[in-house]
Amino acid sequence: MAYADRASVEKLGELDPELAEVSTPLLIHTQHRLILDLLTRHLIQFLKNVQLPPPADYKDYAAVRHDAHLREQAALQAIGPAGADVSETYQEIPMRDGTSSKMKLIRPHSPSSSSPEQKRPLIVLFFGGGFVTGSCEQLTAYGRSFARVFNAVTVCASYRLAPEHPFPQAINDAWDAVQWAAANARALGATPEHGFVVGGVSAGAHVSGVSAQLALDVALDPPVTGQFLSVPAILTEAMVPDAYKELYFSLQQNADVPVGMNGKVLAAFVEHWKPDSASPLYSPMNAVKPLVGMPPAYIQVDGMDPLRDDGLVYEKMLRDHGVATRLDVYPGLPHAHWAFFPMLKSSVKASMDIVKGMGWLLGHEVDDETARKSMAVTLAA
Repeated sequence: MAYADRASVEKLGELDPELAEVSTPLLIHTQHRLILDLLTRHLIQFLKNVQLPPPADYKDYAAVRHDAHLREQAALQAIGPAGADVSETYQEIPMRDGTSSKMKLIRPHSPSSSSPEQKRPLIVLFFGGGFVTGSCEQLTAYGRSFARVFNAVTVCASYRLAPEHPFPQAINDAWDAVQWAAANARALGATPEHGFVVGGVSAGAHVSGVSAQLALDVALDPPVTGQFLSVPAILTEAMVPDAYKELYFSLQQNADVPVGMNGKVLAAFVEHWKPDSASPLYSPMNAVKPLVGMPPAYIQVDGMDPLRDDGLVYEKMLRDHGVATRLDVYPGLPHAHWAFFPMLKSSVKASMDIVKGMGWLLGHEVDDETARKSMAVTLAA
């Protein structure tokens, strides 16, 4: 099995050749600042030597959130409105404390009521952003793709953000959203017996992994049948069993990567969120019976990401405990690279892999052409 020893894992932190060879103007994201420049094959040296604007102060969460909002709105404008084959609506759903939470519902245009003859799996997606930024709009493109390829009903859910709402508020909100989706699946037009997946990117993967464990613990009905964990933050070094510790070192190896999320950015997010890493709401590894009986997991990992080994090690632990897993790894690329370097071939592949990985979770094999077409239609809508 690949990435079973320290040497093979360490090699994942070496800069991706495609990124290093870029020689046309690129819009790149360095510590959440957009910089237009000509990148040479010596990208690492370039980024170290060029006089860049000062890095964003991640302690200024309002400024970081504002920048993220602008990027999100630009992305929505780029993909345009949903096509005639997809329906998008918004709804406020109740939280345990009496407040409401906004969700975006993305469905194929077809009869609103579910029936045994119509397979309409249920997918709940959670956005990323370090628990400080993001909204239910972030994963719209994937919700549209899932509607087209799988006839799926996708709930793009929200959760409250830190520092105004520190841990465990995001987890509680996400779990409330999953339970609401389960209870209202039929009313939404979904048939969860044909698949009920929770998933997300980065912080969204974190809440998804915890929600999958909570669903197992309480025997949620309908049960969660799959988890999609893209570049997850789900472990701490202290909770990694001795048998896997040799493979858990990306926090050190990628602490000072010159592009994308690094150790300082990650530390700032943690400072805002203020998690209790010993809580069962922090990680599925803190459950009374972790790993055993968890639903199949599709996991994506970036090689030049401080969180790389959260995904690699968690996938290996799940697999070693009899859980079906599918793993896609992108060597030499920073955290959630496809969101910041969409022009790279590896970013196109990662987006297609999300569609194919979701298909694997739903028992629906997707070929490259179908995955590529679904994303192309989304971007052209």
